[in-house]
Amino acid sequence: DYSSSITLAIDHWLAEQPPSGLLPYGFDFLTDRESEPNKVSMANLARQTYAAAVLSDYYARTGDTRARPALEQFLVAFGERSLPFGKGRLQTLVEATHVLSMPIGRYKIQSALKRLGLMYDTAGTGKVPSPDGHYGHAYTGGVALALLTELRYSQASGDARFADLRRAWLDGLLALRIPGRGFRELPTAIDSAPYSDGQAWLALAEYHRRFPQDRRVAAVLADVDDSLIALYGHEYRPMFYHWGTMAAAARYADTHDPRFL
Repeated sequence: DYSSSITLAIDHWLAEQPPSGLLPYGFDFLTDRESEPNKVSMANLARQTYAAAVLSDYYARTGDTRARPALEQFLVAFGERSLPFGKGRLQTLVEATHVLSMPIGRYKIQSALKRLGLMYDTAGTGKVPSPDGHYGHAYTGGVALALLTELRYSQASGDARFADLRRAWLDGLLALRIPGRGFRELPTAIDSAPYSDGQAWLALAEYHRRFPQDRRVAAVLADVDDSLIALYGHEYRPMFYHWGTMAAAARYADTHDPRFL
């Protein structure tokens, strides 16, 4: 029975969350201080979104109303740190050639896309949370888990105040998709990574369960299913496994397709 351990963890989080919405990050027991009292690093913000996603899961499963204002603070904080993001028509055409999946010359491809301004659009309909206003630190897994947090929060609470953020984070996540593969780890990169691929897959799977009528997401998700099973389905990858397993479970619950088992 893990309920007492979970209760202690949640009690601690709720007591420690400051008005900024973000939990103290790290702790130095020798100095009795948190690790980043006056800044937010990329790893810090990524782990804040992990914590928020876990807290939203707890809230959805238990209905513990104490978690609701804490989740609202998280969502406000993520929204305040989100940058506009999208994918232009030319970038879409270039990516459709599968140039991002070329096995050779990747550094030159990335440099050329940056030089031509084809990595991302700063005036798009999407948003990506960044710890410091830089796109190079806007981790894709953070976009996915901010989206997942809002999905669970809004469904459990019935509160639609963050629906615009949900749509913007969704658009941002879709713009980070690499055709035929996973998701770019960062807006400024062309490579994917096991963590962010698994987190993005889980967020889209849960979004589709909540909004099955969204045909755009249904089409992308079907392609993501195929791509990530082909990419990760033949060997154990510890950085992908826990997120990918949750995503596969959600997909199996929706489709009863045995390949997700």
